[in-house]
Formats: sequence, structure tokens, C-alpha cells
Amino acid sequence: MFRFSIIIPEYKSGDKIQPAIESLQRQSFREFEVIIIDDCSPDDSFEKIDNLICTTELNSKLIKANTNGGPGVARNIGLSKADGQYICFMDADDYISDDYFESLNEIILNKKPDLIYFGYYHIFGNTKRVTASSYFSDKDSFIAKSTGAIWRFCIKKSLLSIYPLPSIRNAEDIAIIPLLIGSAKKIEYSDKPLYYYIHNNSSLSSIHKPDVTYNFIKSFDYTLSFLEPPYSSCIEFHGIKTILYGAILNGIKAKIPTIELREIVNGFELKFSRWSQNKFLQAYSLRKRLFLSLVKGRHFTILGMYVRVHSILLKYL
Repeated sequence: MFRFSIIIPEYKSGDKIQPAIESLQRQSFREFEVIIIDDCSPDDSFEKIDNLICTTELNSKLIKANTNGGPGVARNIGLSKADGQYICFMDADDYISDDYFESLNEIILNKKPDLIYFGYYHIFGNTKRVTASSYFSDKDSFIAKSTGAIWRFCIKKSLLSIYPLPSIRNAEDIAIIPLLIGSAKKIEYSDKPLYYYIHNNSSLSSIHKPDVTYNFIKSFDYTLSFLEPPYSSCIEFHGIKTILYGAILNGIKAKIPTIELREIVNGFELKFSRWSQNKFLQAYSLRKRLFLSLVKGRHFTILGMYVRVHSILLKYL
């Protein structure tokens, strides 16, 4: 039994994963195992990673999936093989701080939480930005305002056994994070940035195709499948972020026909007819509130212009 299992799904990452492996080798706390799941890469990534980890003293398991199922399926495979009390996740092209496990273990020894939420560095080209973990005084605020990246959490394994990741290729993280927060008896926070997130324009989270939009919808449906109506305002806001912002933004970028985008909004409003009065909307940026007001009015032509400007700004900011 290890204190931690860190699960790394990878697909064609044989030439990218070395910084992740090296950061694991540098850990000051050693009671952890590494589980890497090759998601049926068509190249020689599995062999390259096997050769790489053989040169280390890491407690590691390298597993090859039978079929390419996406990161959610790969992470679930890793979870089924995990012997750690706590589960952490890392993407193959990211890496962690040298005191990652030591910092988490100190919190566990002192506080015995079910869930730890920590800060990270966002590496965007030559720019490094620190994102701290905001403290939330209540679970509803945490559910409404938390990030959708599961690698920002250290999670007690028993929680993940209740809420496995859905078998979708995008937005699988955001499907279960509200459920994990809602079920955790004790949550702790660390402002210390422990993770290095490398912005990658070719990653699944940066690709805009119709399937991405439909996976956002499936993700929110998965969240709701564990809950009973009437839904709380924090779950409604989670849906606003996931469907009315995330799915619609990606749908416009993917050039999904307006009639389909309109049906997505209509479908959301069947369940959440008064979403525009949600109390958490005030926490959203003015830019995103403007986007949502255009969604509410079904102004898809203006939204198309908004998205084009948004895409241009992302290249230069």
C-alpha cells in the first residue's frame, strides 16, 4: 500500500513525457507509485516510455489499453490498478514540483482530508503564471467556482470508487469534480503551486470539433445522473459554465449549425428556465457575462463575431 498513486494517461507522448518522469524522480517523499496508461498509441510511445522508466527507481506500472478510449477510460484503468490511499493525476506533457508529494502528505498527516485542492503554474510559451487555490467558505461556492482540471486535486481513493470518470474524450474531469466536492467530508486547500501545466494547442482540451461540444453535454448529463431535482444553484451554475459557455463556445468554433446550437440552449432551459438569475453569475467575468447574455437572446451571428475576436486575442495575450 502506497500513500499516493499518480495516474498518467498518455497517447503518442513518448517524446513528451520525459519532464514528467524526471519530476517524479526528484520527489523528496517516496511513498508513491506511478501508473502510466498508454491509450493504444499507434506509434512507439509505449516502448519509449518503457525504456525510460526502466532507467529509474520509481515504483511504476505501465499498462497498454486494448482500445483507444480517451483519457477518462485510461484514467479509470489506472484507478483499477492503483494501490494508493490517495489518487493524483498528471497529464503526460506536464510535470510537478519537487515537493509535490511531501506537501500533500504534510496536509494529510495534519488534517486527514478527503480532498486537497492546490495551486499550479500555467506555462504558456515563455510566460509562467501562478494560479493559487482560492479558499471557499462553503461547498456550494466551491462547486460553482472550481476549476475543471482534475490534476488540481488530490483525492481519497474511496471517493473515486463512487464516481468513476465517464467514458468521453473531453470534459470528463468536470463531470465528476462537483460530485467529489459534494461528497467530501473534509476539504483542504494549498496555495502552494505544486503542478506545472503546459499549455498545448494540440491537446484535446484545445481542439474545437463538434464532438467536443457533444461531450460537454454528455459530461453535464453524467453529473446530473447522480443527483435528484430540484437542482441547487451551484449545479445550475456548473451547467451554465459547461453548456451555455463551454459547449456553445466550442460549437461556434466548430461551426455547428445555428439550429443545433439553439436546440442545445433550449434543452438546457427546459431544466433551468431561470438560469439568468443565478446568484453565482456575478462571479463570472464581464466578458463571459456578455457572452451568456448573447446566448440567452440567441444572437448567434453576434456570437460568431465575438468568438472570432476571442480566438485572435488568445494568440496575443
